[in-house]
Amino acid sequence: MIAPSSTAATRAGWCRRAPTNAAGVSRCRGASLAVTASAARAATTTTTTTPPTTGLFRRRRGSSPPSMPSARGRRPFVAAAAVTGAAAAAGLVAPEYGFVMVSLASTAALLQFLAIKVVLARRQFEVPYPQMYVGDGGASERGRVFDGTQRAHQNTLETAPAQMIMIALLGLAHPIPAAAAQGVWVAGRIAYGLGYSTGDPNARLPGVAISGLVYVLTILALAAEGGRMALLG
Repeated sequence: MIAPSSTAATRAGWCRRAPTNAAGVSRCRGASLAVTASAARAATTTTTTTPPTTGLFRRRRGSSPPSMPSARGRRPFVAAAAVTGAAAAAGLVAPEYGFVMVSLASTAALLQFLAIKVVLARRQFEVPYPQMYVGDGGASERGRVFDGTQRAHQNTLETAPAQMIMIALLGLAHPIPAAAAQGVWVAGRIAYGLGYSTGDPNARLPGVAISGLVYVLTILALAAEGGRMALLG
């Protein structure tokens, strides 16, 4: 039995010494009974613990997720890191999800790398803003190199958002395979950009094959995982 608080114990001791009324009943009998009942409830109270979780989709339906730190008043990247770190500590995402974050950061670095190549090619071949392409149909080396460099950046921008979203979602269930797939995709796009910027359109084909295959497999994997969750829980 858990001992009552010092105040309750003092009051109970006073009641034992208190005089009785005409019927022989202590004048603070009600207080003594209240102390006894409180101690009994404390002794029978059990503490329930939430079973540990290992991933976002392992949490039972209907349970309340742990509170996340507020992002108000913080810089976006600091707030995102705080929320993600708290989610990992709470078991909402696996620690291995950090590899997914690194792979997505490498994708952003890839986009910046291709953008810098366009800027350098624009200066080299004196293509003024906002002109997108030389537009000579590949008749000159200037047109082939600059247009290929510009097209490599644009084509990557066309597919990168969908690829990044799919990897971010797929990584919640399978972080290591998702991060590895994104790493291969980034490598394929690097080969694509370097090959296209040589002025030979056929040099982009190895990169197209690598990144295109990963893109299709990511679509299929995310659809399969989504269907499994919806049907099997």
